[in-house]
Amino acid sequence: WETEFPLIAAAKALRILRKRSQWLRVIQVFADMEELCVRLDENTVKKVVNAFQELGQEDKQKLVIRRYMIKWKYIHFNGERVRVKRYTSDED
Repeated sequence: WETEFPLIAAAKALRILRKRSQWLRVIQVFADMEELCVRLDENTVKKVVNAFQELGQEDKQKLVIRRYMIKWKYIHFNGERVRVKRYTSDED
């Protein structure tokens, strides 16, 4: 519980700020999470990437994706767990 608390609190703050469309504050919370060395989960990364996209900062958006998004994901196909490469916009 204690190791997940910063992530849970920050995720809740990000959810509230995203609903209010306060994109600069979303980025501030993200910066605080980086300072605390909190490892971001996939949903948090998507929220931060969306905030950078709303502000028109595509270079920082790509940096966050490259740094925090995992390259592989697992899906179930025909009853088996299969590792597939995650699609990124850089592969166009």
